[in-house]
Amino acid sequence: MTNDKADEKELDIFCAGNAIVDVFAHDETGLALRYGLDKPVQHVEIERLKSLLSELGETTAVSGGGAANAAKVAALLGAKVSFTGAVSDDRFGQIFGEELKAAGVKTLLVEKRSPTGICLMLQTGEGTRIAASPSAALEFSEDDVNEEEIRKAKVVVIDGFMLGRHDIVRRILTLADNYETAAAMDLGSPAIAAEEAAEIAAYIALVNATSFDAASHNTRRHPIFLFMNEDEAVSFHNGLGHGRDRPAAAFEQTREFFKSLTKEKLYLVIVVKLGKLGAVCFANGENFHAAAEAVEAVETTGAGDAFCGAFLAAWARGRSLTECAALGNRAARIVLDGTGTKVDKNAFKDLAALLEASAGA
Repeated sequence: MTNDKADEKELDIFCAGNAIVDVFAHDETGLALRYGLDKPVQHVEIERLKSLLSELGETTAVSGGGAANAAKVAALLGAKVSFTGAVSDDRFGQIFGEELKAAGVKTLLVEKRSPTGICLMLQTGEGTRIAASPSAALEFSEDDVNEEEIRKAKVVVIDGFMLGRHDIVRRILTLADNYETAAAMDLGSPAIAAEEAAEIAAYIALVNATSFDAASHNTRRHPIFLFMNEDEAVSFHNGLGHGRDRPAAAFEQTREFFKSLTKEKLYLVIVVKLGKLGAVCFANGENFHAAAEAVEAVETTGAGDAFCGAFLAAWARGRSLTECAALGNRAARIVLDGTGTKVDKNAFKDLAALLEASAGA
């Protein structure tokens, strides 16, 4: 699953995604209900969310969004990484940009008029309430896609929460194919996995039909990576029309489907993240399990993104899929010890050294 031309690329990973700041806080006074946060997850107008934040006590703000989290972790592991997304020239936009730069990510942020997007993770007596307002992130357009970064990159990463914006996604994936750049998508949520399954499958089928190399009698060697968790894997499976009469009750029931899908499309790699159980990789019609060390999580936000960032950082260095998954598991474990992806830079030093050493072996 490597691409010889990847060695000629000057950038390891280019990430495109929703530029969001994750804010972590506790609510002991009933603010959540007063502001209408009565569901585990919901979208909220940006001004209402900012008003709520003004009444909260201590908060922790961390640059977030799946692609940005992956970018930070990959950069902390020594990969050459860039990120693009839309923010505003405000306090949260500054926090977002400064955190990525501190991790070693080259930022290509597009300024918009709307405030920078925020996602509030509020701990209440009734459980966690997640209130999201993407705001400026939703103003990122097809014209904002940086073609030159895609040309330079070994792999381009698309945020799962951008997958419904088909014009942007199609442009990125088409440019990636033109420049022999691998592409990676994290499905983001079970709802997205189901809603976008047909669109993703259509793109894969299109590339499959046009990427045969008559000279070498091989299909393309720059793969497409699909990352998902167990629930998303089941939703993706069902979204393609499998199990509609009898919906798959568990990930185990999708294994044969994913094996056959990657056998038919040899450049497709599907990675299913299993949390504390590690991950399963499907490629070339086969699958293998990469176990993870059990750990008591402080906060799970960003762990799956860290897995993706580390996995792709290892792939960009020419590591095998087995090694990529093992590194992904170890990076996710580090993030589980922190709040979101706000972790001590030194926490990744040993892992970065390991990746560097394996690259030189």
